[in-house]
Amino acid sequence: MASGSTGISVYWQQPPLESLNGVLQNFLVYYQPVRENEDENDVLVYSTEETNANIFNLQKFTNYSVSVAARTSVGEGIRSDAIYVRTEQDTPEAPADIKAYAASADPISIMVSWLPPLSANGILTKYRLTMQYVEGESPVTREMDLSPDTHYHLITDLKEDYNYDFWVQAATEIGLGVRSRTVTEVPEVPSKSTTISKYISLITCIALSSPLPTSASSPPSPSRPPLPLPIRPEKKNLLERTEGKEY
Repeated sequence: MASGSTGISVYWQQPPLESLNGVLQNFLVYYQPVRENEDENDVLVYSTEETNANIFNLQKFTNYSVSVAARTSVGEGIRSDAIYVRTEQDTPEAPADIKAYAASADPISIMVSWLPPLSANGILTKYRLTMQYVEGESPVTREMDLSPDTHYHLITDLKEDYNYDFWVQAATEIGLGVRSRTVTEVPEVPSKSTTISKYISLITCIALSSPLPTSASSPPSPSRPPLPLPIRPEKKNLLERTEGKEY
């Protein structure tokens, strides 16, 4: 049976005396974490003269296989069938690789991302993202509980020219784990050039889509006298007929 998140307790019965084939010296408890690719190097041995063993310094929330063998002066006997026991849950390690970066200037927002802890030490139930900044002379703290499947979060409606600190913690049913390192980010704010550029673009679009009407107070355009039509020169016949002459 499990004995906390890093220990197990094992109990067994002494074999019948007629089956010992010698003088009983001690018992050997073999235990190892259950993995997809089991390795004999993972097998550990605990020696005791009692019919029970309390084994500690194990991995948290991990399945272990356990078997027991009796040893006499002649040697070690056959191991028992393995039983399986899992250590209990504990609080998680810190989430990894937390980052924060300015995401948008309108609305002013920051995106925070992170990776799961290397050792969850149990079944994750949530993440807690904490944001902190100083307003005046007083620190302001805001905590956000997020789904255990979430690894990023967008925080909006922030204030310009503020330094925002962020850290994140994972939690199991035991409680919150170690907090991540703290990252600091200043949100991006729209610059004057950006604002003027947007304003000019807006005015240009309005001007192209809606021609400006002529003002009623504008003086009328001066009238011009009509230009004289060009006089077409009279054509002369190349063949002239002279009376009384034939060609």
